[in-house]
Amino acid sequence: MSHPWLAPWSFLSPRRWSSSGGKRDRAAAALRRAAATIEPLEVRQLLAAQLTVTDSFAIFNDRLITLPTTIVGRTSAPQTFTLSNSGDAPLNISNFTSTNQADFNTTIQDNQGTQINGNTFAIAPGEVARVFVRFDPDVGGARTTNLTFTSDDPAEAAVVLTATGVSIAIPIEPSDLSAVGVSPNQIDLTWTDNSVNEDGFNVYRSDSSTGPFRLKARVAAGETSYSYTNLAPGTQLFFRVTAFNTAGESIPDTDNTATSLDAGSTLPTALDLGKLTGTAHIADSVGDGDGIDVFRFSMARDGRIIGFLTNNSDDIDIYLVSSVGSIRIIDQSIGEEDSDELVRKDVPAGDYFIKVIRGSTNVNSDYALDLSADYARNTRSSARTTALNGIVGNRAFNESVGKDDPDDYYVFDLTGRHRLDITVSNLEGDTDVYLLDSTGTVLTQSDGAGTAQERINRVVGQGRYYVRVVPGEENSPMLNYRIVLDANYPLTAPSTLT
Repeated sequence: MSHPWLAPWSFLSPRRWSSSGGKRDRAAAALRRAAATIEPLEVRQLLAAQLTVTDSFAIFNDRLITLPTTIVGRTSAPQTFTLSNSGDAPLNISNFTSTNQADFNTTIQDNQGTQINGNTFAIAPGEVARVFVRFDPDVGGARTTNLTFTSDDPAEAAVVLTATGVSIAIPIEPSDLSAVGVSPNQIDLTWTDNSVNEDGFNVYRSDSSTGPFRLKARVAAGETSYSYTNLAPGTQLFFRVTAFNTAGESIPDTDNTATSLDAGSTLPTALDLGKLTGTAHIADSVGDGDGIDVFRFSMARDGRIIGFLTNNSDDIDIYLVSSVGSIRIIDQSIGEEDSDELVRKDVPAGDYFIKVIRGSTNVNSDYALDLSADYARNTRSSARTTALNGIVGNRAFNESVGKDDPDDYYVFDLTGRHRLDITVSNLEGDTDVYLLDSTGTVLTQSDGAGTAQERINRVVGQGRYYVRVVPGEENSPMLNYRIVLDANYPLTAPSTLT
């Protein structure tokens, strides 16, 4: 190797040392020994390892990777850290450790793709080692691991690489599934919600305890009930309920079965509908082996009973029976063939029956029965009185209107200026509401389309007022609704009074 510092020593040239060859040889040998002691020092300064870290995920941070969202019990695709030796001496890695081996699986391969075992290895100059990290969670939630090691690169003596992941657990199955027939056409399901991460619940049904079970409905997260409607009377069904989210579906709750209620054929075995409010919609049939259906119900106060039978394909008759005082028929409708049947009677409070009977022994027919309790009558003179005045609080009623009961009237007296707030909700169809003064003049109304809530909010003065509820369309079927009437003293005086 040539050294610039030797150049000025031109007096050592053989041409200047001509007097003695021995001296010249000894000087040259000394120079060669000096040079030999210098060259290895320079080589040792150039031979050093240099660590560079890159990864397969991050753009700006080469020390952090995020694993894909992973379902508990499954393993994600790997993300990779690459350790490169850009120096010209071997790079020694020691004490390679993962802080979370329960949720993260880490493997290391050398430049040729051979797996490295142990926590100490070396990377040759110009070669790499690849660290593969997989997310393998046991429980749901966010998880992190730190991969730590030391190297003999002075600038990277202690290195920390971070991997994160989020796992999703399949929700815990619901429990305590209950199925109860509550009417001839309805079964109600309830269950206990045991999970905190469900997106909803799947309701399955089958005609057999052995299946197959088919998806009937999806219920929102947090809900714990479902009503299965439009059933034929006496229908037996089997149910399962599962919780689900993006991770999957839980195992089902214990199967449960229920039967929709069936009407009895005698007064003692009559299907009890309980206290009648608004309209009960019943779908059933009569025919061979079941020629009579009997329904029992009660009127909480004096009012009008309306029974309207339709959708019959053959001759069916209906009878209204009272048990007030004595068992007796108080109204009946005996039409011909498939004509509609209607009974209507003003009655005192008490228990009553509706009997549906086929007109002859060869009749087999389905039917639809709307059975209504009308406590809000059809004229102002017979309006339902409500004690609505000042501090008495609101009054709420469940009623129905339709072509067989086209008007419901409510009446109240106010002793001073009040703010009225009237809402009509839970609508089965288009229903409108009007506010009238003592002479029947309409003061205001709410007559929106469809089943959206109707509302009147207005300041009124002392006097008598009527509220009228009507179906929004002519020839409407009987439509249930809930009306709430509230009257309060206003905080500020109105600019005008009605």
